[in-house]
Amino acid sequence: MAEQAGVSKGGLIYHFPSKAALLAGFGQRVLDRIDEAIGRAPSDPSELVRWYLTYEPSDAAEDQLWRSLIAAMHGADEGLQAVVHEACQRYARPLEILEPSLANYVRLVGDGLFFHALLRTPPFPEAEMKRIVTELSERAGHETGPRVR
Repeated sequence: MAEQAGVSKGGLIYHFPSKAALLAGFGQRVLDRIDEAIGRAPSDPSELVRWYLTYEPSDAAEDQLWRSLIAAMHGADEGLQAVVHEACQRYARPLEILEPSLANYVRLVGDGLFFHALLRTPPFPEAEMKRIVTELSERAGHETGPRVR
């Protein structure tokens, strides 16, 4: 793990003296990445849906971050599970401007597409994926505006 982080084992232990501290630092990094991503979310409903459904890790390091998170979830303590829950909730917040059932569809489709991207197993041919993204983004574009709370 130290090698992957680009530090010595001693450096890793210095910064993270326990597994719990390491997981807490890892969790904070995940939440920081989520906050960066949602900071770039468009406010237009149609563009928001397109953004959400076409998100891909920006580089190899981010790709590895998400893969590591999935691997760490196996046998994870409640602290890491809470971080994952919070990450999912934060990432879905921009969808709150959509009609609730559409937001749910977009979230479920987006989660599935992201999962397949991490596995590098496209669930559908490219043309079908484009059709799904277009259909849902057009549906969002027909809304009259943000939902009232």
